[in-house]
Amino acid sequence: MVQKQKIALILCVVSLAACGMWACGQDNVDPPPPTQDAAGDSAQDVAQDAEVDAPQDVRADTPVDPGLTQGSVRVGDTEVEVVFAPFSLVVRRGDREVATSYSGDEVAYRGLAIAVAPEFSETRWYDPKLVQGDIDDVVVWYQAGQVREGQAQGDGYVFDVATVAQDGAAGPDIRVTLGPSEGSVQLSVACDDPGHVFTNLVLTASQSEGFYGLGEHFDRLDGRGLIRDMQTQAQGDSESAVNEVHVPVHMMISTQLYGLFLDDRAPAAFDLGATHDAAMRVTTASGDAPFRFFTADSPMELIETYAS
Repeated sequence: MVQKQKIALILCVVSLAACGMWACGQDNVDPPPPTQDAAGDSAQDVAQDAEVDAPQDVRADTPVDPGLTQGSVRVGDTEVEVVFAPFSLVVRRGDREVATSYSGDEVAYRGLAIAVAPEFSETRWYDPKLVQGDIDDVVVWYQAGQVREGQAQGDGYVFDVATVAQDGAAGPDIRVTLGPSEGSVQLSVACDDPGHVFTNLVLTASQSEGFYGLGEHFDRLDGRGLIRDMQTQAQGDSESAVNEVHVPVHMMISTQLYGLFLDDRAPAAFDLGATHDAAMRVTTASGDAPFRFFTADSPMELIETYAS
């Protein structure tokens, strides 16, 4: 990681602590829901216990005996569990849930999804902060559906997954990998379709949750209600004609005490409850998107995990 980015991020968090943010926000953290029985299971345990359920929202020609349809990986006190058909993701710190996937029906790109442009053009700019509205005529969103094949691999899992649009149309397959990665748990999503435009991961944002990090900014520390671009780009309403993103850092810290690092340099955006107040969205143009989750007992511990 670039040293300049680490310094900028650490200065941001030090300023955050000086403002007393954490003392104010910690009391408002939503209480965790009951934990699920799958927490802490090893790859072999899940492989033996996983059950195959026929989903209601995937195409009929998808195989009905894919093997594994869920997996759970733990690194230290951080655990990430994924289940397919329908897709769900849970991040835990010990027995406490700190993040879950968003499943609101009003969002076509909810949970884990990809966007494909039927008439993809290399000369067109596909802006990752735009996921609805004008772009609806340009791309089609496909959600992760049923697992075609799932298997334990080393300390993690590999899933080949079918995707499906809201109208039931079949989309391109994706490969989802879950495993340990340098003190964190990494969820990677790969799509090699030539029309692939975005990969999208949407998590639930609680009412009291704040979002920090993501590099140098000149507005405010808590980005809740904003969309943070991860690249410098033209912006007509700006005095400089650009969006003033000079030191983007693809790492977000939540007041729920988890961190999410998008370990990639492709164009991306973090929608921190701006489009939908109850949803935190990460959208990337990467065709092999690595989402790394880690947890801690304090914000500075999150920074130390990221920088180590």
